Amino acid sequence: MKKSQKYYETYIEELEERIIDLSLKLKATNNLLADKATKHNKLISALTHNLKNPIGIAYSFSEMMSENAENYPKDKLEKHLEIVKESSQYAISLLNTFVTYHQVNSANYLYNFKLEEYTELINNVINNNMLLLQNKHITVVKNLPNNAILINIDSEKITLVLKQLLRNAIRFSEPNSKITISVTTSSTAITTQIIDEGIGISKNDLANVFNDFFVVNTYDVDKKKCIGLGLSIAQNIIKKHNGTLSIHSTINQGSTVTITLPICK
Repeated sequence: MKKSQKYYETYIEELEERIIDLSLKLKATNNLLADKATKHNKLISALTHNLKNPIGIAYSFSEMMSENAENYPKDKLEKHLEIVKESSQYAISLLNTFVTYHQVNSANYLYNFKLEEYTELINNVINNNMLLLQNKHITVVKNLPNNAILINIDSEKITLVLKQLLRNAIRFSEPNSKITISVTTSSTAITTQIIDEGIGISKNDLANVFNDFFVVNTYDVDKKKCIGLGLSIAQNIIKKHNGTLSIHSTINQGSTVTITLPICK
């Protein structure tokens, strides 16, 4: 009888402990779901807020032109059509970037890792952005190893990161400036630096540059409106490669973006 009673007491204690453990896990899961829901709502709110302005501008000017189409002065028509075009382009760009952001942050986003020649990938990114560089008369200085560098990456996604970072450097650089792209290797990692002579970022803003929809400047030096998702996308991709992405910057002197990717042997 005593053995039976002892058994039940032990069983009840173990059951209580399991219930407590499951309750704690359930609470943690609920908190995680609540956090995700809050983040999702904030993202949708930010997306809506950022879309309202360009869509509203495009609609207002379109309505104004359609109401007085026959008597609209040509010079004013051209100017207002350009405003509609730029507002529409920004809205489309924002939606496309948000789709990429959503894909990158999805648990089902697949990565296709395989050995790639990294120097060739860097050169392709530079060549594909040569027109943007030439339009602003920006000189690119390349400090790349002469030997081939093989690294296990998803080339499509790393190309997306490099394109984003190079275009940031171009956007926030003045005409006739310089962008330096350096690649160095060690026994364990490949380090890429993109160094510009642009407008720079303050220390206070540096702490937030990887936050969703955060923009240091509403417009770049070419007066193009910024979105604020590119660095968040880039950081997520680099983390999936077990690498790091960091930025050092000085106001009115420029920024240095550093990517470190591990070499798997």
